[in-house]
Amino acid sequence: MFALQIETPCPACFIKPIYYTTTTIDIPYFGEIIQTTVFCKKCGYRHSDIIITNVNEPTRYRYPIASEKDMFIRVVRSSSGTIYLPEIGATVEPGPLAESFVSNIEGVLERIKNVTEDMDTKNREKKKEILERIEKIRNGKEKATLIIDDPLGNSAIIGKKAKKRKLTDDELKKLKMGPLIFDMGIRKK
Repeated sequence: MFALQIETPCPACFIKPIYYTTTTIDIPYFGEIIQTTVFCKKCGYRHSDIIITNVNEPTRYRYPIASEKDMFIRVVRSSSGTIYLPEIGATVEPGPLAESFVSNIEGVLERIKNVTEDMDTKNREKKKEILERIEKIRNGKEKATLIIDDPLGNSAIIGKKAKKRKLTDDELKKLKMGPLIFDMGIRKK
């Protein structure tokens, strides 16, 4: 592990110094990663990230969510991965502060649910519909598809029903950087 005190102000409390640590870890499926953490001893601010040192083929993972058992399927999203849940119009795009995470399908749904709850929108009925549909998917009462596109090929959905393929050039051109986006238009089932 490498640790360093940096004479720059904390982004939360603006008190100097902040601390930076980094360590290298070998992770199954991905190989070597670098885990970094910036933290402030004064206010407790912490920001962690994982940098995957490999650059792989641009990939798309697609997983059909059909039951409650699918909630346990492992999902790895690198900081370059874009997540789609097309049935509810959700897109989670990477941005400048995007963090990598390892979770499961239920955890991805929970992240989308939390952001949806925090959205300030005039279309309250659509917001309510999205939250209800997330619960139905979680409980196996509605089918959905989880898709992850990653131009660096470092994201994955690990399960027998997961389909992996190379992204096309057109798909790569459409990938954006930004926050969680919802298509608030009404979609028919």
